[in-house]
Amino acid sequence: MKLCSRSSVAVAAVSAVLFSSALLTGCGSAGSGAKGDVSSSAAAAVQKKADETYDSIYDEYSKQIEEAAPKAVEEFKKQAEGSTDVKKLAEVANDQVKTLAKIMTDGSKKMAELREKNGDSYKTYEKNYKKLYKVYSDKAMDVYGAYLDVYGKQVPGYNDQMKQQLIDQYKATVQQLAPAESE
Repeated sequence: MKLCSRSSVAVAAVSAVLFSSALLTGCGSAGSGAKGDVSSSAAAAVQKKADETYDSIYDEYSKQIEEAAPKAVEEFKKQAEGSTDVKKLAEVANDQVKTLAKIMTDGSKKMAELREKNGDSYKTYEKNYKKLYKVYSDKAMDVYGAYLDVYGKQVPGYNDQMKQQLIDQYKATVQQLAPAESE
């Protein structure tokens, strides 16, 4: 049985960077500090964790990605407005895609934790991971499409055919990075 795929390793590498950033910035505490608030919150968290399934994790994180994608596109457009620096535009687009990637990585981490807890096969995890990855890659394409629209205005002779070639190239790259089937 194959334990890791290229994209799983890539996601793990991205995760390490994203999670180290989160650890550096997320070291606070929440709540009013009242004992009742903490114990009821803890009980709710324990119950939620007990009720988690691959489908519930997929539902939660795919919804987050779908809600974040239009905001990422709008934020890209806002930051790209008036810019003629194609390199800067690419950086802005990548920053917005990273927002979606973090959500996807958080969801895949939850799925991996569930797999470990349940003793599930890698194939079970992988099947569910792929569903979430598909949502992520489709929504990342929305940001990439917005980038191509702005980029096209900067490049003489750029046309719809060129845009479609770039989109096809992106999709081929995503397909190559998608997890391979387990043996």
